[in-house]
Amino acid sequence: MADRGRRGDHMKHLDLMLGVAGLPGPELILLSQRADGRGFRAIWVPEITYGDAMNMDAVIAANTRRIKVGTGVVGIYSRSPVVMAMQAFSLNEFFPGRGLLGLGTQAPGYVKNWHGAAYEHFIPRMREYIHIVRRITAGERVTFEGKTLRIRNFQLMKPPLGEKIRIYIAAIAPGMIQLAGEIADGLFGYFYSTDYIRETVIPNLEIGAKRAKRSLDGFDIGSGYPTVVSPEGDAVELMKPHVMMYITGAATTHGYVEMARRAGFARDVEVIDAAIKRSDMRAAVAAVKPEMCRTFTICGTPAEAKALIEARYEAGLTSVMLNTIPPGIYYRLNEGHFPPDVRDQTIEMGRYVKYIEAVIDSLG
Repeated sequence: MADRGRRGDHMKHLDLMLGVAGLPGPELILLSQRADGRGFRAIWVPEITYGDAMNMDAVIAANTRRIKVGTGVVGIYSRSPVVMAMQAFSLNEFFPGRGLLGLGTQAPGYVKNWHGAAYEHFIPRMREYIHIVRRITAGERVTFEGKTLRIRNFQLMKPPLGEKIRIYIAAIAPGMIQLAGEIADGLFGYFYSTDYIRETVIPNLEIGAKRAKRSLDGFDIGSGYPTVVSPEGDAVELMKPHVMMYITGAATTHGYVEMARRAGFARDVEVIDAAIKRSDMRAAVAAVKPEMCRTFTICGTPAEAKALIEARYEAGLTSVMLNTIPPGIYYRLNEGHFPPDVRDQTIEMGRYVKYIEAVIDSLG
């Protein structure tokens, strides 16, 4: 079963991220049921261009027995805090205790180009956003005048839920990690190396908790990882294109570039970026070292993948979220990521589903 029990005084959860690459609804339901049967703690659904995360969470919850469902993550510029609070409340009203609200700022290009908003004051906005969501879901009448958000005289006309909605903050940089330690119930990281967990994540969570004069007991320290499992010994090669995507110099990925540099791969990042600028994608992928894949992702045979998961727990995580990425391909993360003459790659959906099944069955 996927629940790993306790490490000291902390739970060790294994979660699954589903819904990327346009996974069709019927397959999403069947894979969610498979994960539910294998004991995964939660399924997290992203919201970029794959559909509405809240609706997908509700469908998954309706077709499974006990697995939790979360937004992994939804952007705070995509909805007003009033709408977000109502959606989170409704999910937990119909599926008590199963809804998890993962909130993030997302990338500047998404915010500006898709939602017509200015990507600014994001730490104050996250603070104010969560403050409003908590008050609304607690049944309060809310009037709020903040630096970034204003609400006047709103109240959800339903009795409060039996337990508060658990809110996770998506964070890479220290400032947002500190905010998570201060006001959230959990952290939703991504691509964290074990050194980054020990040296950056845990200390900054503690700074935030100390600021709020609270304990981190019960706080869920989670991180997502691109995941490919294969008994054939080709998982690392299948992961290389995905790692290449994240550690290049596009505006979307500055935080990941910095993590790669701090992990000792600064020269490799330069080589990969130079190859991309001359549209030599084969060279860019080939320049990704196997150790880079093992540092930032979960990949390998089932035994190798389990060892990488355990290393993240030992570094301090309480939840590992396995992101079932399409293996062996790359695609633009944002406008301008790759030169115009570079085409995004795709994967045949049936093959992709089989890879997801392999992750669920071998690691659950």
